[in-house]
Amino acid sequence: MAPLHHHFEKKGWKEPTIVIRFWIIAAILALIGLGTLKLRKSRQILRPSAPGIPGEQAIDVHSIE
Repeated sequence: MAPLHHHFEKKGWKEPTIVIRFWIIAAILALIGLGTLKLRKSRQILRPSAPGIPGEQAIDVHSIE
């Protein structure tokens, strides 16, 4: 067990309670991580070229597959 787990046991929490709460927190953080990944993909990406040079255009990420 992790030291944090021991800390909660000494506070009087039962082991199943600790494990289930850690699972819930992990699931919430995983959803937040996937949500930020989705946000990054939905933004437009600009091609790296100087102004005035042909090829400077926005690319829609959804069209690249």
